Amino acid sequence: MPAEPCTQSESATIELTPEEAYALLLMCMMSPMKLDPVAEAALRKIADACRQLHAEPTPEE
Repeated sequence: MPAEPCTQSESATIELTPEEAYALLLMCMMSPMKLDPVAEAALRKIADACRQLHAEPTPEE
């Protein structure tokens, strides 16, 4: 039996590999469907995480 989905008052941490994150990001970007506010917020989190993965390192002094 699947676990109950989290409610708005609950919090969960989901771990994705970089490949999974990019796949979700690409799927959402290519989808013709309009995103609801929750999906859009989740997509923004994934996009931010992907940007952090490829952020250029700062030069050491």
